[in-house]
Amino acid sequence: MSTATPAETSVASWVAHAPTGPVDTRRSPHAALRTLDLAAARLRGGPLLQRQQTCLRVSLAFGAEQLEEHGNFHDLKLTAGLAQGPYKGPVYIDSDLHKWLEAVAWACADRSNADDPDVRPMLTRTIDLLAAAQAEDGYLNSHFQVKDPAGRFRDLTGAHELYCFGHLAQAVLFDDQAGLNCFTQADFVTQHATSAKTAQGGLGGFNLVREGVEVQAVQADEFVETADEQHVGGGQL
Repeated sequence: MSTATPAETSVASWVAHAPTGPVDTRRSPHAALRTLDLAAARLRGGPLLQRQQTCLRVSLAFGAEQLEEHGNFHDLKLTAGLAQGPYKGPVYIDSDLHKWLEAVAWACADRSNADDPDVRPMLTRTIDLLAAAQAEDGYLNSHFQVKDPAGRFRDLTGAHELYCFGHLAQAVLFDDQAGLNCFTQADFVTQHATSAKTAQGGLGGFNLVREGVEVQAVQADEFVETADEQHVGGGQL
């Protein structure tokens, strides 16, 4: 059996941690094709580059305006004690902001040319707001923190808590995979998951039903990221 040289070990370690896109097959024993690192390919022209530039230069800022207009930012500010007035959104309002945050994270990691706007301030400002809104026990969901504190983790099939959490966790994973490390000061995923496990003596045995789709996707991504088998088979908490 051959052993790797220190140089080969160093290269393998770099490859294992180099930023990638949303799919990373580099450690899979089954994949026939291996993921390139994030900087290995760039769009240089054509309709896909045009759409990418529209996203960077128009869509992300417009998305932030819409989130402001429809109360997504307001409700998190209300949760953090940074705003006053009524709570504006439906039970799933946080999820739209988290989905937008995923897109911002990828945009930060993949600016095709120097003329692209730097959207990282959008990302860091939103992370700061989420950190300010997060409860002391790690829980983060503006609806249940402001409107229905007694309802936390009582309706896993219809209250969108796990749905919202899943999209936030995806944004955190994307930030990590892209090598941005903007979430390092705010441990949303571990702390929120801990609050879930301690709620009502734990959530063991609850089938995640339709809300479990997002959580299962996160668990699959986390398994790819860490090779930790505890993230496999995530139809249960």
